Amino acid sequence: MKSAHKKISVAIAMALAVGTLPATASAEYPERPITLIVPHEAGGPTDLMARVFAPFLAKYLGDNAEIVIENRVGAGGEVGWTEAVRSKPDGYTLMTLNTPSILTKTIDHEASYAIDQIQPIANLVSDSSILVSKCSPETKTLEGFIALAKERDRPTTIGISGRGASSQLLYLMLAEKTGLKFTFAPFNGDAAALMRLRGAHVEGGATTTSMTGGGGLSDGELCILAIAAEERNPDLPDVPTFREKGYDLLNGADRGIAAPAGLEPDVLAKLVEASEKAVNDPEFQAFAKAQALPINFMPADTYKEYIDAYVEDLKALWERDPWK
Repeated sequence: MKSAHKKISVAIAMALAVGTLPATASAEYPERPITLIVPHEAGGPTDLMARVFAPFLAKYLGDNAEIVIENRVGAGGEVGWTEAVRSKPDGYTLMTLNTPSILTKTIDHEASYAIDQIQPIANLVSDSSILVSKCSPETKTLEGFIALAKERDRPTTIGISGRGASSQLLYLMLAEKTGLKFTFAPFNGDAAALMRLRGAHVEGGATTTSMTGGGGLSDGELCILAIAAEERNPDLPDVPTFREKGYDLLNGADRGIAAPAGLEPDVLAKLVEASEKAVNDPEFQAFAKAQALPINFMPADTYKEYIDAYVEDLKALWERDPWK
């Protein structure tokens, strides 16, 4: 009997040891579908990036990989980010990140998540802001848009993708340069804000260059007046930079993926490696070019350093000119 008990004890010990080996868990990841939470509406630039990128990330994670995109809309992204950070940090719940939006929400109010609850994985896209108006003879150029805004006896109403989003920061910067006054109407994402602009519910808007992919702004109803980049975008050769128009103004949005903090290092490494392979895949690069997605890959460590520095810059901006 003692011999039998000893054999059973050894067998249980070996089973437990095998079951707790992290290398085994890492080799098997992913064993089930991964949820990628997009905290913005379908059809916007972040959703577009996620849907283009997800199949390639799955490809390089292995044969068993499947990524399911779920849009969790609300509070300019806060609803989705909060749900994501409260998930188990096992690699099966990921989220898209948007800077500056995810950062400004932790500065202008007590957000329901904190930056240290997020493990950056990879930045994928860095996207310059563009100022957009509903086309008319008076507002088909930046000069005309500014002149009309100055003529009004009230602030110009601007549709933005959320409080503290790059679209709002663009107009705050323009206000500093021109003395214009703006009233902001926040919506759940760029697509929703631009829809209101099309319907003339607001008088101006902003988005990023990726929203021009696939002819998204080429129907002649909306006019792109200027781009907040150092030089003209080759896909928008007729759109001048703000600097060309006399305004030293640079602005944009970075988009990447992340996980809840506490992710196992081997799973993080696998996700970073797969992300880098995905953005370097020629087929992905062709898709990205067709959709006007400007690739800017940053691995986890570099991405985190960038975010930490960006937070400090935004805190200084909030003290100087708070977005409200």
